[in-house]
Amino acid sequence: MINGDKKETFKWDINMYGTSKPTTAPVSEPANLRTTSTSAGLSFIPPRGFSFTNAADATKFFGPVPRVSMILLGAEADVSLADFTDMLMAEFAKGMQMKETSREPISIAENMPGLIVMADGKIEGVDAEFGVLVFEQGASKYVAVYGAATDLFDTYLQSFIELLNSIEMP
Repeated sequence: MINGDKKETFKWDINMYGTSKPTTAPVSEPANLRTTSTSAGLSFIPPRGFSFTNAADATKFFGPVPRVSMILLGAEADVSLADFTDMLMAEFAKGMQMKETSREPISIAENMPGLIVMADGKIEGVDAEFGVLVFEQGASKYVAVYGAATDLFDTYLQSFIELLNSIEMP
């Protein structure tokens, strides 16, 4: 069991007589949840309640309920951040019928510009909202996407923020 930043291991004697009991005291150790995204090279701690797959093209997170997901990906692109974001949003428009509603420049860190894009679209045919963070370091571009059905967007937004706060650069 993961309890905060600790991993606790329990051993039980379970039987059919109803006299099940722990056989030892729980063992606590630091939980090492940090993982590295295969596509982006960024290390992260997955948000609680989210499962994920780490593939060569993207790290995809699946929420604790349907129609809630996140994606981390990276790319080498010798274009401006704005041009890369335009190309990315055009691809997202095809698959998720994503339509941009706002775009704001931000600074992730010194010499690390970024853009926050908000969009409306569809997930599994249901109206959805998306938050897309695109940032660059040198020629490397990084993308973090959060999408959820409109009625779930605010509920799981904090999980996306936790994921972003856990990211460490390669």
